[in-house]
Amino acid sequence: MLPEPTIRLALVDHQQLYTNLLRHFLQQQSNLTVETLPVGTPPLKEQLSHLAALPDVLLIDMDLPTLHIESLAQWLKNTHPNIRLIIMAKHCDAQLTRRLFALQVSSFLSKNHAPPQLLEAIHQVHQNGYYFLPDQLDLLRQTLDAPPKSPQKSPVISPREREILQLLCEQKTAQEIANLLFITRRTVEGHKTRLLNRTGVKNTVGLVLYAIRTGIVDFKGLSLRQ
Repeated sequence: MLPEPTIRLALVDHQQLYTNLLRHFLQQQSNLTVETLPVGTPPLKEQLSHLAALPDVLLIDMDLPTLHIESLAQWLKNTHPNIRLIIMAKHCDAQLTRRLFALQVSSFLSKNHAPPQLLEAIHQVHQNGYYFLPDQLDLLRQTLDAPPKSPQKSPVISPREREILQLLCEQKTAQEIANLLFITRRTVEGHKTRLLNRTGVKNTVGLVLYAIRTGIVDFKGLSLRQ
């Protein structure tokens, strides 16, 4: 069995005690490298731009006093699209959940979640591009249940692509999908690329939103990671 790839994680938080405890927990994991970015000066965008190696995952506190999350999320998409953004917040209520879905961040969790849940989110975001809890997806599905104001022509999606989209929405990795469908990982990635091109979205989170908006995936029957 191949060893798990090392995940480069950058942690940004202004609560020193919480940050120290969280960093200590994460540094105990054999396949994580953790770098803490200070809050304030220089600005976060400048710090990221000057790192010797960009992080795979950026874990950031929603309540940073100087954070403009919309600006940061858009900047990452435009300049560093391979950095996965995980948001931590004191409370992830319905309004914040909808807001973060609209920004297409990779994951968002309440600070009340236990560290192992966060660790699962980090690994899934790194492997699969996103990690959402069932209640978050259910809230989004309810929000998008209203029919669109004007009909739009949907792209033609093959039965195999629909099958792969269903498994992506179940938060399966490309390798897990390959194993389930008895195809290669490269074939899965090819189908995923065609799905991105046909739907016009930019990433896996966008595919999930597309699947919910169009009803092409049965979310009531999804088998989601907890």
